[in-house]
Amino acid sequence: MQYRHRHKHQHQQHQHQHQQQHQHQQKQKQKQKQQKQKQKQKQKQKQKQKQKQKQKQKQKQQKQIDPPPAFRLGFPLSRLRERGKGEGGFPHTPRWP
Repeated sequence: MQYRHRHKHQHQQHQHQHQQQHQHQQKQKQKQKQQKQKQKQKQKQKQKQKQKQKQKQKQKQQKQIDPPPAFRLGFPLSRLRERGKGEGGFPHTPRWP
């Protein structure tokens, strides 16, 4: 799991870099552009670490409450919902027309 997550993170960063390069090419020299990118990357990594800490705290709270099994089931399946098809989400939810 860790490797897959790390790979995903790299992919997101790469897309972000590409957008930045596109915006800055017309306005600034390449050297300035590269420096700015490095700064932004560092900020992004710090933010991601903070988010991970917050998520860990949330998970601890959830374990104390111990959510019902339906709630646990809905979590991994929620990705199917984003595709826009009828299936996905909780098993007992109706298919929207």
